Amino acid sequence: MKSSLSKLFFFIIFFSSVIFLFNSSSEAGECARTGTSLNIDQSSGNDNIVNGLEASGYGQNNCVEEPLFYKVSFYKVLFCTRDPYISDSSPDLSTCSGSVFETTLSTGKEIIIQPGVSDDLLDESLILPVGIYPFAVVIVDNHIGLKHTESYIDKDGSTAVAMRGATGQGAVCYTRDGKATTYTGTAADTHTSGLHASGLAFTAATSSTRSTLTMECGSAVPNDWSSATKYFSYEIIDSIDNGACDVAENCSTTFNAFVDYESDNNGVGGQAASTLLQSDETIATQRSNAVKIGYFINFTNPVDINEDVNSLLLNFTTSTSISVDHSKDNTTVYAVKVGADPFGVQFITGKK
Repeated sequence: MKSSLSKLFFFIIFFSSVIFLFNSSSEAGECARTGTSLNIDQSSGNDNIVNGLEASGYGQNNCVEEPLFYKVSFYKVLFCTRDPYISDSSPDLSTCSGSVFETTLSTGKEIIIQPGVSDDLLDESLILPVGIYPFAVVIVDNHIGLKHTESYIDKDGSTAVAMRGATGQGAVCYTRDGKATTYTGTAADTHTSGLHASGLAFTAATSSTRSTLTMECGSAVPNDWSSATKYFSYEIIDSIDNGACDVAENCSTTFNAFVDYESDNNGVGGQAASTLLQSDETIATQRSNAVKIGYFINFTNPVDINEDVNSLLLNFTTSTSISVDHSKDNTTVYAVKVGADPFGVQFITGKK
């Protein structure tokens, strides 16, 4: 028996819950602002630059924020009758008969998410088998596109700050087009995924080599900032881990491809797990073949698809899913990068 959702709008939107799929690779927290500008400590004698929730008194360098634009390429969204997640192994999708979305395109389907703006993942009506689904899986590209800008002011609340970017300086900083970093801070010539089949060069962003910074600074954003395709930098999720990547908490020396189920966190609707996958959706064995992210949910209350269901909403939670990273050399302050602290997912069904 089928439940025809003939007018289904499968929306991807923001909501306010703070949800992390992976632990952040950098220490960050929400930061102090004057109006819309981040407050910056330019004084000497303190290597840190911002005042945040995790280290008050200007004791940290990075800020967790809501991205202006968050670009993801989707491959699959599935409901499953049995758990598809297998710890430290390839997922088993054999019972995932509830196909919400699947594409054979090697690039996936690209969606650009904005705060408070919905988008439609589906191009046509959806028919799902009637049933009770205790599990779901979402598979996306592991190259996360980020388009973001910040303005800066001194901690006195009135003095503009000359932040340094890759080449320029000024009180406004923004992501550079087509640049990339990795979640672990590693660097190499290129990394290939479906989204970037020809490879995407990525660096370890550091103020000691300004050309590696994936943010630029000036007096204002560029005139063509409103372009729908420009000024996306990328974070490549190249390793994941439940805790410290190794004893020294150095993610660059240890590869891990899975995070086991963790408790519900402010609205996911169950436990969430994740796996880095190869292009054929088997578990990744190294950074170079990790090109997709598998995100798995074990629902607290299984999703009930029945004849009364006429809509399906996917809340894609990125409200605090980027880390705006900074550094400081004496009184010289830098905007280093915008990194991804990836997403959480919540499914909501609507009835007639």
